[in-house]
Amino acid sequence: MNKRDDAVEIQFDLETDGEGWPPIPVEPIWCTPVPSGDEHYTVTNVPIFAVDISRGDIIRAHRGQGGPMRFVALVEQGGHSTLRVIVANPDEVEAVAQSLASFGCVVNHTYIDQLLTLDLPPGVDYGVIRGWLLDADAADRVDWEEGALAAVHRVEH
Repeated sequence: MNKRDDAVEIQFDLETDGEGWPPIPVEPIWCTPVPSGDEHYTVTNVPIFAVDISRGDIIRAHRGQGGPMRFVALVEQGGHSTLRVIVANPDEVEAVAQSLASFGCVVNHTYIDQLLTLDLPPGVDYGVIRGWLLDADAADRVDWEEGALAAVHRVEH
């Protein structure tokens, strides 16, 4: 996604599990200011590791003394959902990405070769995507998780 001129990088603190995942303690995510909201921003990137946040969400962030902008709270969900998919076989990454894109979600390749992030817009049928992922997981083709589910997609869950 192209960064807008008024976009700011906001730092999201991450919790690392006992196995060292995610591999970074902080994720920078591009957001744009909401004109009518003091310290309110719209998330413009699909998070790679941050949980409970999706593209289109409105968040609150602030800058500490001389430090970077930091995430404070989710203000309003934007209707998108975020999933993460790790493809078991590096040779299948593109095939998996194409299959998932065919369901209407936006598939993003990350700096980790076998990790894809999915942006599910509000009109996408999550039940179909979830079914495909469950089948692929059962066949040991992927491992996946729900990073953030919008209300519309939770209903289909």
